[in-house]
Amino acid sequence: MAGGGRGRLPPPTCGKVGDVKTICMIPARIGSVRVKRKNLRELSDGVTLLGHAIQTARAVPEFDEVWVDTYDQELQDEAVRYGANVHVRAKALSLSGTSTAFKVEFLNFHPCDWCMVLNTTSPMLSAETASRFVRTCWGTMATVVHSVESLHAVFFFMGHPVNVSRAEHADTQDLIPLTQVVWAMTGIQRAAYLADPVHSIWPEGRTQFFEMPADETVDIDTERDLAYAQYLYAARQARGPR
Repeated sequence: MAGGGRGRLPPPTCGKVGDVKTICMIPARIGSVRVKRKNLRELSDGVTLLGHAIQTARAVPEFDEVWVDTYDQELQDEAVRYGANVHVRAKALSLSGTSTAFKVEFLNFHPCDWCMVLNTTSPMLSAETASRFVRTCWGTMATVVHSVESLHAVFFFMGHPVNVSRAEHADTQDLIPLTQVVWAMTGIQRAAYLADPVHSIWPEGRTQFFEMPADETVDIDTERDLAYAQYLYAARQARGPR
C-alpha cells in the first residue's frame, strides 16, 4: 500500500461552506504517558475520546474532510468505526517531540487552504464553537490561530511576579490577564506554514488567538482531568441543549 495519507473511506460529507478548502486533522497516538491509552478511554458509555472528537468534527459544516492522523492500528480502526478518513503517519512520528514533524508530513499530503487541528483531549469543545473558530480563521491574515482562555489571576514565574507588583495587593478583576493556550483547536494556514523554514507554531506577527468559552477549556493531561471531563460531559448531557 501507499505510505502516509491513504484514505480508507470517502471524505465524510460535512457540507462545504464558502470557497476556502478547510480540512480537520485529529492527531492520535496510543502511547500517552500520564493517561494510559488515552484516546481509547471512554468519555461516556461506549464513546471513546477519539470517537467523540470525530463526532464533533463531523458536525462542523465548514469542514470539507475529517482525518485522523495516527500510526497505531487500534486507533486507525476506531477512526474508521466513527466514519473518519485515516492518514497513516510514519512510526517515528508517533514519538514524543514530533508534533511539528507530523504536522508538516500531514500538510504535505493534503492540499487545502486551512487545516484545523482538533484535539481529542478537549472533549467539552462544541461543534458550534468549532464552527466559530473556523470562521474566525478565515477572516484573519494569520498563519496560526490558537484556542485560548484569558486568566485573571496572580502568576509567578520562577519566584518572580508576572502580572502583579510586590508593592500592592491588586484586586483580581484589575489584573492584566494572561493568555493560556488550551489546545482545543489550532488553525494552520497551510501555504504560509509550509513556507516557514522552521514551521513555527508561534510565528512572529502572524499568530492570533480565539477566546474559548470557559466551560469548553478542559484539557485532559491526567487521570484527574479525565474524571473531571467525564463529570462535566455527563452534566451537559443531562442538562440537554442550551
